[in-house]
Amino acid sequence: MNSALAKATDLENIKRLFEDRLSSVFDIDACIKSVTVPRVFVRKDKTILVQYVLEFGHNVCSDDELWSRSVILFGELGATVQSADGSSTSETNSTYISELQMTLYLFPFDKRLKQLSKCFKSASQALWFQPEIFHIADSELSFTPQDVLAYRLGKRVVMRGKLHDSKGKNESNNSAILRIARPRQTAKSLAAHNILESATTDTEDTSFVLATNLFADISQGLILTEAVSAPTLYSMLEKSQQHSESFPSTFHRIGRSLRMMQSCSVPDCVHLQTHTALEEKNKLEANLLLMADALPCRNKQTNSALKDAIANLSESVPIDGEGAVTLSHRDFYDKQLFVAKNKITLIDYDTLALGDATIDVANFLAHVTLRMRQGLIDEKTAQEAQKSFIEGYAEENNSLDADTLSRLNWWYRATMIRLAMLYSLRPKWKHLTEVLITDCVTGYSTMIAA
Repeated sequence: MNSALAKATDLENIKRLFEDRLSSVFDIDACIKSVTVPRVFVRKDKTILVQYVLEFGHNVCSDDELWSRSVILFGELGATVQSADGSSTSETNSTYISELQMTLYLFPFDKRLKQLSKCFKSASQALWFQPEIFHIADSELSFTPQDVLAYRLGKRVVMRGKLHDSKGKNESNNSAILRIARPRQTAKSLAAHNILESATTDTEDTSFVLATNLFADISQGLILTEAVSAPTLYSMLEKSQQHSESFPSTFHRIGRSLRMMQSCSVPDCVHLQTHTALEEKNKLEANLLLMADALPCRNKQTNSALKDAIANLSESVPIDGEGAVTLSHRDFYDKQLFVAKNKITLIDYDTLALGDATIDVANFLAHVTLRMRQGLIDEKTAQEAQKSFIEGYAEENNSLDADTLSRLNWWYRATMIRLAMLYSLRPKWKHLTEVLITDCVTGYSTMIAA
């Protein structure tokens, strides 16, 4: 399996294979400029899923520059396929690359996200990906995709595009976001949005808002959301030289917004899952075992260091109920936050739960450390940003007490372990694994004290 994964992440080899395979499948001259592997997923059945983003030359699809520039595909290693003749159909949603023993899933022919095919022309056969006006059932709205923001094979796709009325006219100058997922996940996302919306409606602070839902259909797995015109905090960090002067106030505002969200009361009729520290520790252990089984020849030193870090974390698991239990986004970090002059917009509520108040604080701080390690910001900027965030979060109390700091440090270390495992599977960032584990061991308490 590891040799296959090595081949599947050999980008020059993959570029050549994809050009040959896609030229054959789509009957085009597929000229690929570059291939990147943003993520590698280890599934519960121990198969490995590799995500590819392909940048094409303009000769592929000259009538639509955007879609010729970036296409997302998935390759599944260790999968069984019915046919190895290189065929591609809408039913199997795959083409076979025998050299890698890999099934390549072709976007947008995702058999589990059935509405996705309606966003593209000729989706019933293997033709190139050309956007189509998607008429949303039971509404007067239509949507034309322009860009893919996120895609998880068989789970969800999030696209930005143009919104039209029933006559095909552009509804507004602002773009919209269409999310297609399985009905069960769509219902969960919608319920989480409604809970947060209900909880934050009565607050006097209007600087923290949620993205506005325009239309939702659980049975079809659709949620159409008004696009946010402001940049994400992540994009601001990418251009840190342009935005560094605003970072102290920006991070202070984000900390204050998180505190405001956590102070909201949840209606008695709402039942949310409670996420505990013990569950987090058990999940880390299970994920490490899964990775070790799926990748037995992986760097043993890395596996050993991760195992030791989790064992060390297990010695100080916070007792449930010791800290304040609040609304917890559980994925609160820079890519989920859009920052405007007078407003912070939070998106993606799939993981909403009740939990320790420090879960989201730690997750946000850990991702700032990650961005420093990735070179988006320097150490001084990272520490100042984290300090401003903490000051904004603790504004009402002026400081965090010792018990809160202890729990915060535990969740910070747990997050760094999770990030170390995750990024160890990403070819571009796997060299950061060792330093992220070191960050976990160091923890955050000393930085807070400083």
